[in-house]
Amino acid sequence: MGRTRASSGMVVLGAGGRRSRRRHPERMTTELDHVYVLTSVGAEAAARLAAFGLTEGSPNVHPGQGTACRRFFFENAYIELLWVTDTVEAQSETVAPTHLWERWSRRQQGGCPFGLAFRPSAPGLTALPPPVPSRKTSRSLTDSSFGREPSR
Repeated sequence: MGRTRASSGMVVLGAGGRRSRRRHPERMTTELDHVYVLTSVGAEAAARLAAFGLTEGSPNVHPGQGTACRRFFFENAYIELLWVTDTVEAQSETVAPTHLWERWSRRQQGGCPFGLAFRPSAPGLTALPPPVPSRKTSRSLTDSSFGREPSR
């Protein structure tokens, strides 16, 4: 048996040694929201981005996450220079699954300073589901601003 079309329009692969697969219309699709770079406090590196010709947007503080940032916006994404401002919040149970504290505090000893954050790409969605804690990967915290400055 090859492909069959279910009444919902989904393609289902059948028998014949093939594993059945279904397309799930309820599955959320995402797109890049921003790239973040873990930096020193105050993000002195922002001056280099400005000298390169990028325009800096408004800075931001993340209450409960223990971080602050400087941001450079593009048409559909932004670069966030991120640093820890409150070590207690950054190491809290809520933030711990992101490994943010470990990565920020070890960034000069070989820790990866880069991260990606995604937003829903389907129309009408306003928030991503909460991250699932994992020991194998870092997850980004998300918020409902989805890459746009609050004043927009």
